[in-house]
Amino acid sequence: MHMTAATPETCRATVYDWTENTTVISTEKSCCIVTLAFDDEAYLISAAVLAHSLRETETTVDLVLFLSDTLNYSPDKKVQSCISLCKQIFDVVIIVTPLEFRVSLDVWPRFQKLYSNWLPKCFTKLYLLKLRPYEKALFMDSDMLVLHNIDHIFNLRVPFGTLVTYRKEGLETGTRLARRTILLSLLNSYGISGAFFCIQPNDDMFQIAKLHIKEKIRQNRTYYETPKDIDINSDIPVKRRLNAGPDEQIFTWLYSHDLKYDAKSNRYEYLNKEQDSAQKETSAPKDGKEEADVKQKVVQDPRTKWTNVSRQYNCVPWLKHKFEKGYFPLRYPNHTYDGETPERKVYVVHYVTEKPWAALEKTKKDANLQIWPDVKWWYDVYDKLREAYAPTFNEILAPLPSTVSFMSQEEADKIYEEDHQRLVERTREARARKMEERERERERAELEGHAPERRHTEREDQGEKRRSDPRVRARRD
Repeated sequence: MHMTAATPETCRATVYDWTENTTVISTEKSCCIVTLAFDDEAYLISAAVLAHSLRETETTVDLVLFLSDTLNYSPDKKVQSCISLCKQIFDVVIIVTPLEFRVSLDVWPRFQKLYSNWLPKCFTKLYLLKLRPYEKALFMDSDMLVLHNIDHIFNLRVPFGTLVTYRKEGLETGTRLARRTILLSLLNSYGISGAFFCIQPNDDMFQIAKLHIKEKIRQNRTYYETPKDIDINSDIPVKRRLNAGPDEQIFTWLYSHDLKYDAKSNRYEYLNKEQDSAQKETSAPKDGKEEADVKQKVVQDPRTKWTNVSRQYNCVPWLKHKFEKGYFPLRYPNHTYDGETPERKVYVVHYVTEKPWAALEKTKKDANLQIWPDVKWWYDVYDKLREAYAPTFNEILAPLPSTVSFMSQEEADKIYEEDHQRLVERTREARARKMEERERERERAELEGHAPERRHTEREDQGEKRRSDPRVRARRD
């Protein structure tokens, strides 16, 4: 391990090299906020903007950047300038070799276009578990932006994170999440969001996660969880694929069980849970048989270790103003917000679709382009970053052309509502076609003398609701 101490002349950050082995971080802080960059200079700048937004909101915790070794040793001068900028803003920069495991785009076809290279490397987030001596390490995607101080979130019990459901407001902050609730989210949405979650660093949990991933790859030739991995008593077919991404699946699984690692045998075991097995009963003969197989019910806590955080801390930007105006009731365990209160704030926005820096590239082709209003929040922080570090980093922090304008919130809302209505209509038409097909099947079955049983499960209901929700808005150039 190599460590470089920060000096006023070089950088703010202490730099660690974890490419050979990991070591304890030298710090007096108990909490940290972590992000990572291993793609290109755009994500380094995005990480710098995220960190600067945290500085602007006067965070008191350490800011940590995981930096891939390929970026760190890149000969590209622009990349090296971006790294130098990050070293001015972050408290700790850790050079890592990305953790890669086998995943299949057949399991996650939606990642084919944008995230095919990222998908096998998403397990790099597991390095959070090595961040000793921090007691709490909060991971945030680099394409997030902090609008208000969030240090109070560290008062929650770990692990905590945003459970993504079809409900726009999400579940209440502070809620202990039930196993069934998490499983339905993994099936129909994303489980515990990989963009905003907090854990307690623990070497044993790091080893358990790696062992489990390798075990799943041996079983399936690629990594993915099944419903029974989350809830062993689940009646959902094992072949039913979870919708959540691989990073979300492994972290959700890791804290859905009580687990213990044995370093001597390099194995882990489940605690406080009987194993699912067929028990041989030999105490008395039954119907002339000396023994009978009796299926043993597994004893499993209906709750997981996860504590929920509402969408206030992980909000899609085009719904921020709707949250703050009370369109969606933000709820906590004991009350529902009403009226204009401080708690109605949205603290963090997440640019999940079009990235703000993509707008800059578009303006090079069309200087009169109108940009979405939420992108302005990002560029406001970006401009403050430019001013704070000018002229050193002017080459990599290019301003938006003066001719660029931002559309009004009313214009953006109109486009969103039109897109939403089109999606609702398509969903309604698809549902009607499905019902017609079922009715035709039922009529055919009646003619043949055996009508199929009608079933409507909770899972189908959740799926229908999710499909009617415009999770991804169509943006116009």
